[in-house]
Amino acid sequence: MVKSLILFTISLWVFLFAWTGVNGQIVEVELDQWSEMSKLNTPQQDKLYLHFDKPYYATGERMYFRAYLLDASSLIKDTLNNALYVELIDNREELVYRKKINRINGVFSGNFKLDEMLSEGSYWVRAYTNDMRNAGQGHFYKRPFFIGNNLSSEIRTSFDFNFLSKKKAVAEILFERKNTVMKMKEVSYRLNIPGKKPKRKKKAETTYKGILRYEYNPKKLYNERPSITVFYEDDINKYERTFLLPVKNEFDVQVFPEGGEVVLGTTNCIAFKAIKTNGLSIDVEGTLYDQEFKAISTFKSQHLGMGKFCFFADKFKRYHIIFTGPDREMQRVDLPIPKRKTFALGAVVKYGRILVHVKSEFACEVKDSLVLVGHMGGTIFYSDTISGTNPAVVFNIKDLHPGIAHFVLLDKNGDPISERLAFVRPEQTTQVLLDFSKPTHEKRRPVYCQLIAKDSNGDPIKNGSFSVSVTDAKAVELDFNADNMMSNLMLTSDIKGYIEKPGSYFNPTNKNAEENLDILLMTQGWRRFNTKRVLEGELKKVRFEIEEGLKIAGQVNAGSEKKPLADMQVLAYSPYTLYFNTTTTDSVGYFSFEHLRFPNGTQFSLEARSNTIDEKKVEFKLFPQQLPDIDYIIFPEGAATAIPNEYMQVTNEKYFNEHGTRNVYARSRGLMAITPGTIIEQSKNEQFSYASEEFVIEGAMLDRNKEHNFPKLLQSFPELENWYPELQPETNDEDNAFEEEIKGPRFAIDGIIYSYNEIKRTKPKELESIRILNNHPENNTKNWENILIALSFKKENPFSSSADKQHIASTMPLGYDDNVLFYEPKYNAFSERSNPIPDWRSTITFIPEIKTAANGKAVFSFFTADRMSPYNIEIEGISPQGEPCRYVTKKMLLHKDKAYMIGK
Repeated sequence: MVKSLILFTISLWVFLFAWTGVNGQIVEVELDQWSEMSKLNTPQQDKLYLHFDKPYYATGERMYFRAYLLDASSLIKDTLNNALYVELIDNREELVYRKKINRINGVFSGNFKLDEMLSEGSYWVRAYTNDMRNAGQGHFYKRPFFIGNNLSSEIRTSFDFNFLSKKKAVAEILFERKNTVMKMKEVSYRLNIPGKKPKRKKKAETTYKGILRYEYNPKKLYNERPSITVFYEDDINKYERTFLLPVKNEFDVQVFPEGGEVVLGTTNCIAFKAIKTNGLSIDVEGTLYDQEFKAISTFKSQHLGMGKFCFFADKFKRYHIIFTGPDREMQRVDLPIPKRKTFALGAVVKYGRILVHVKSEFACEVKDSLVLVGHMGGTIFYSDTISGTNPAVVFNIKDLHPGIAHFVLLDKNGDPISERLAFVRPEQTTQVLLDFSKPTHEKRRPVYCQLIAKDSNGDPIKNGSFSVSVTDAKAVELDFNADNMMSNLMLTSDIKGYIEKPGSYFNPTNKNAEENLDILLMTQGWRRFNTKRVLEGELKKVRFEIEEGLKIAGQVNAGSEKKPLADMQVLAYSPYTLYFNTTTTDSVGYFSFEHLRFPNGTQFSLEARSNTIDEKKVEFKLFPQQLPDIDYIIFPEGAATAIPNEYMQVTNEKYFNEHGTRNVYARSRGLMAITPGTIIEQSKNEQFSYASEEFVIEGAMLDRNKEHNFPKLLQSFPELENWYPELQPETNDEDNAFEEEIKGPRFAIDGIIYSYNEIKRTKPKELESIRILNNHPENNTKNWENILIALSFKKENPFSSSADKQHIASTMPLGYDDNVLFYEPKYNAFSERSNPIPDWRSTITFIPEIKTAANGKAVFSFFTADRMSPYNIEIEGISPQGEPCRYVTKKMLLHKDKAYMIGK
């Protein structure tokens, strides 16, 4: 048995050597446990993935999502960041929506409400945390979406283009209504250039084939990233869509020698990638020539415009490739000149092993001065000298985490001289299964599902975190080649640029997935770390902090001299959240209120005061949060999953049946009674309350005191019985009066802060209510500076003041977005089940958080809709140990005797 195993191992290495051209010595290493491996000297880095309920949307809908924020190396949940930014951006690089999402019960979830007037076309979602900005925008989460417009669902457009010369190109936009060309129709168009004022609309007419032709000069617009917006409007439809204009009349091919160099006197593997002008792949054929134009080999792309070939560089020759596209257009690409006295890494992934070998000129000996380093996500799993003739090191895949392994060859000075990536595919994957309580369900009835999750070892996943989307499979066609949790966390989040059809590399039906993935890694490369910089300890300065909560910060200066004022008391107040607090400026006049939690749209008033400085000499300088610009990485036209006509028909029918009012939402701050046709929202969010409300007087109690003067009314409050405001205006000593006022409580009206002298003539009968707020309720010491009195005036008696408020500032920073949960009808009552309004939900349910118990099981439920359709069930999640999970199925709903059957 042992002898057979040895013979098999030797045969395996002989095969690998012959396959890769390795003819030297090999060392197989055993790795330590992952927990004992060392870290590269890198700052905190995260990975972010968003699970959406659908791959495309229509206007008037909500885009629901659950965000998974994980440590980059371990894929264990990040628990430090409490603020997540999610943005919707159009293909003109303009921000449509920005949300700031709060972590609630350990989960980030939210949605975008798509405006009904949003133009149809391609969009993309960008998401990040504040500290992810330290690594650059290339590490942000990005995903393309197509959004259709329900108000113009009859109209569809498609785009084509042609280059007539270097200075003349023509774009052709085809207009169709219900699959019939719109010939001889009046339309409008507008040229857009980012950063410049939009051009005026121009009118035009479609041809008899329904085409709008637009001619432009691509050379003039080469660096402008232009786009064209087309418009159509009639009595029924109002249509608008934007297309990017190509400015390059050729396909583009890039070549990538394995290990970064073409090495003289050895076999070199060259990977290549070809893309069209629109950024998507194109299939090409190639021929390698030497400098005498002698053909050496021919090859062609094998997957999405990518391919590779090998050749032996035996002389100091210049090599070039002639690539030919499908229309016989050609492009020449020169290879780097083969180098002497250099080394390059090669890699082979076969039979559960990764073989990493060093290529050198005519198999010259590698000295001990070279070091091979292997790491994954910044965690080093191997570091040792490498020597010999064509040396190679073999790693067992079972010793590594799934994902991209990055190998670096260092010289004696510690400088990287060659790099190679290899993908570690898990031998065993997580398992998610569903078990239904019964096989048959009528329409508008509950379906109960049991989720069963097991890790890669087959053990139950305890405390696993999952999200579930159930959609109408006839309306929503899932794209199994699109990015998903598995492909994103293990692949696309770590490599450069746009990855076309990333899900195909994890599709079990793709027999060439391993080879195609290796070519992808050779062409698009590693991006998460600058290896040379981190090995030398040259880290980027951490400019953006982890946000444990929201923050308001600024500086207090002397108004005319702009001199920072130290030891100034700063008061902050928000009437909506009842936030009230004070702080003191430091030596440079800086102040901050941190670890805040408030909803978006909250206004804060700030007041600076001191016992020694006149308030008229004080001014604020607030520090608004600087959010990142929109980068120039735009997804290619067609990158988003195409939206089928049936989806638009279903959502359009649903929209008009319900008049856009049947979507009723439950907020995270409490479920509300549901009234059909009405959106009910609670006006006060308890999770954002801060200050202690000591005393309130309103209604009948206030009416009983309406004849009292204002000072006497204030003294009736328990907190103020010993404060004598009537003494302040009677003193003739201005300094003492000023000091007394500073030490007294402050007053707020409509969010603006006032002193007592500014409101002392208020009449109680003008007031609607009075509230006493104390920002230090646990402190029994009577400190009037920590008390704020909020006054609400009756509508017929608005308050006005002409006082100069230079020492008071108002700000409305970006706050947390309300967590609007997905709502589905609850057909528990017969009246609901018999509601005549058709239930044509395309998303049947979206549940952002399901936790598994100790046995790896959890139960969730949803209500069936009216359409006879299969249901897509998509489940994604993460285990506490950092193993991603994914399960997708299509369950047939068979209509028989008014019953729906869900198959197992």
